[in-house]
Amino acid sequence: MAEILLGPALSELSVTLTPQAAGGFTQGLYQFSWAVGMVAAPALFTLLLQTDPLLPWGFEAAACLIALFAAPALTTADRPGRRSLR
Repeated sequence: MAEILLGPALSELSVTLTPQAAGGFTQGLYQFSWAVGMVAAPALFTLLLQTDPLLPWGFEAAACLIALFAAPALTTADRPGRRSLR
């Protein structure tokens, strides 16, 4: 349910925050990153699950900790030509 509600909001946010000059490239990169994750995640987690049933959970915990500490570094620079948030 959350993915159904989050998907359109993320797509709209990626369009809104993209500078107009880089729109096509940035949207392509955004979609490509999701496609890579959809292909790589099942393969990776199948490998981890075959190795040890608890290993996928440890991997997810490590990824969440990395994201938690990396999130404050994600700031946007004020650039001219950026679309308005409306």
